[in-house]
Amino acid sequence: MKKILLSTLIMCFTLSLLLAQTNTEHKGCTPGRDEHYCDKHPAAMRNRTDKPMMEIWEQLKLSIEQQQKIRGLREDHQKHANIVQAEIRNLMIDLRNAIQADKFNHARSLQKQISDKRLQLADARLNLMESIIKELNAEQREVFRRSRPMMGRGERLFHMSGNRRGRHNQCHEMNDHQGDCGSCIH
Repeated sequence: MKKILLSTLIMCFTLSLLLAQTNTEHKGCTPGRDEHYCDKHPAAMRNRTDKPMMEIWEQLKLSIEQQQKIRGLREDHQKHANIVQAEIRNLMIDLRNAIQADKFNHARSLQKQISDKRLQLADARLNLMESIIKELNAEQREVFRRSRPMMGRGERLFHMSGNRRGRHNQCHEMNDHQGDCGSCIH
């Protein structure tokens, strides 16, 4: 009787350990669109698949110099975007605190600053796109233009941040909401 009880307890304990493990492999994690999830789960960024992006880079047949130049442009853009996104997150915290303290004039000022930062990000994405396209020769530009529809307006290609609403929904669907998805004020 004790053996049966002990084996049942061990099985229950083992099963509970297996169920308690979290799945950090989120295959739907795409740069720009799912950054909120990816920031909290770095393994998701490592495990994501960017087949369309890889295919377009292969189709363009970039020279080594072009690859290095574009890689540098993308890295510089991402560093700048990371800084601006951190500033936005900090402003969102300040905004939430201002609203809770009933300081609505200050909250309006913070909201304007947040909007300006988001506009700054959008301008930076356009500048990146322009810089990358300038690096392509005429034949590569044609291949790029033909391939753009499958790229979702080029967002994956340029690691653009966008679709604020999609990030907001995913934040709430994952029950991972902490008020910092960029769309919420709590």
